[in-house]
Amino acid sequence: RLAAALAASGRHVLYCAASLPGQPAPAAPRAAENLEFQAVAWNPEEEEAPPLAVDLVLGLGAGARLRAGALLPAALRRAVAPGGALLLAEPLPGRVWNFCGGQSPAWWSAGGAAPLPGAEAWTAALAEAGWEGP
Repeated sequence: RLAAALAASGRHVLYCAASLPGQPAPAAPRAAENLEFQAVAWNPEEEEAPPLAVDLVLGLGAGARLRAGALLPAALRRAVAPGGALLLAEPLPGRVWNFCGGQSPAWWSAGGAAPLPGAEAWTAALAEAGWEGP
């Protein structure tokens, strides 16, 4: 829906949907005028350069899914063009998340960071990674 709304502005929109290597590619959006879709494989936690620099990075639960926690803002910074923006929607920590995710030892090994940081930790990580106005 976001891609369609942006394309409705009359600007050409390249919607580049990234998935982790070896994972299924994201579904293509409905065809719309001014909307071009591209699916790529990229892991933001690895050294490999992102496939392209974009104006907007949108992450829905990416930190929780990758167990990257507050390490994610710095990793995603590489994929954003100068003046670009980051929009992350992440769950806050809680007992249910720790119970469900905590069954796996990997849940607790997020490079020394909590897999689901609180609001203050997210704000600090965004500022440290150079994002303006977190």
